[in-house]
Amino acid sequence: MPRDYKIYLEDILEAAARIRDYSFPLNAGQHPQAGRAETMKKFLIVIEETGTGYSAYSPDLPGCVSTGRTREEVERNMREGIEFHLEGMGLEGMEVPDPHTYSAYIEISA
Repeated sequence: MPRDYKIYLEDILEAAARIRDYSFPLNAGQHPQAGRAETMKKFLIVIEETGTGYSAYSPDLPGCVSTGRTREEVERNMREGIEFHLEGMGLEGMEVPDPHTYSAYIEISA
């Protein structure tokens, strides 16, 4: 085998070993056969109607926000946004926070 190919092959094998040893976060339902227990967390999102549709944010994930023309669209966008946010946190070596925010309605005579 020519020397250039051998070096190239060694680089590929080294990169493959690094990828194999790195643990990527999984999205819900994605690759359950990967051999890792998947943890489901439920994050509260707050949805507000705007002049052009809806906006949403999660109090447990500062900076994670989204918009949409309909409530269904903003919920879908927010789910994707949270998954992306958590994946980024994992790649940065940050721990995913446990959800701690809850909601309640209070009835007041008006």
